[in-house]
Amino acid sequence: MSAAPGVDASPLYRRRVFRSTNPQEARAVHGRWIADHELRIGQGKVDASLCALPLRSVRMLLIRYGPEAEILSPAFEDFSLIQIPLSGSADIVCDGQALSLGSGQSALLSPRHALRVRWSPGSEQLLLRVPHGLLRATASDTGLGPDAASGAPPWPAPLAVIDRVDGARWRPIVQSLIALGPSTEGARGAHPAWERHCETGLALFLLTLASEQAGADLAAPCGHGGVLKAAGRYIQANLASPIALGDVAQAAGVSERTLHTHVTRAFGVRPMAWLRLQRLDAARAQLRRGDAHSIAEVALRCGFTHLGRFSAYYRERFGELPSETQASP
Repeated sequence: MSAAPGVDASPLYRRRVFRSTNPQEARAVHGRWIADHELRIGQGKVDASLCALPLRSVRMLLIRYGPEAEILSPAFEDFSLIQIPLSGSADIVCDGQALSLGSGQSALLSPRHALRVRWSPGSEQLLLRVPHGLLRATASDTGLGPDAASGAPPWPAPLAVIDRVDGARWRPIVQSLIALGPSTEGARGAHPAWERHCETGLALFLLTLASEQAGADLAAPCGHGGVLKAAGRYIQANLASPIALGDVAQAAGVSERTLHTHVTRAFGVRPMAWLRLQRLDAARAQLRRGDAHSIAEVALRCGFTHLGRFSAYYRERFGELPSETQASP
């Protein structure tokens, strides 16, 4: 049993739902609880397990594999993940941003493009799967966060370290969520009203964190976040038009070389590849909303003049054709 600094996860050990020495079975089961992903397990005896506490909206998961494990995932679909190593460590690369977490540290993962996480041998990881629907509902009630109609994630960065911002407030929130499970075998869990209250507290904390981060970025327009915000706003406002690298750099108030540095550090791709990813994400959102009569119309709205290349890029990005997205309910 592991114990990270300031976190008592012992109630979760009574919630084991899976244990196996088969890595393929572990990937399939863990994928059903979080999201589909690619799993690479290193040398050594596999002893995979999953303890789960599904709440009203949030899922709390305690996972281990035994040997070193590498998890690769595309962009998350309408949820974010909080990761806390209870023992061992986690090395994270999220949209090109790198971070190492030690025992008891917490990070918020919301990849727009790709995520790679490497867990050290013998580590146990506490994960909180937080649906964006919970955050949007709380934002609507409180006025915190972005406009829900925008569909944007409620924080400015794909990767954020929580403990460095407000660890003293954060750890009691985690502990209160863990305590929602039954205290003993066969006992009843917390009252639904209290469960709802604790989840709302989690959402308020995350939305407040996002608001503070966004304010810091906007207060320093020449900083990393300010450059990317200005560049992103220009791209979104001109999706249907031809956009050159110089246009984006001018809108962000920096040189092309500086823009290249900011984008590659944040997302791990060159600026024009980042531009194409934003066009593709916008196209996917429009197809899902049914905003146009044809795929060609969506492609043109998002700056793709060659339908064949658009379909190829789209399939590479999302694993399906635009027509499949359009046809899905």
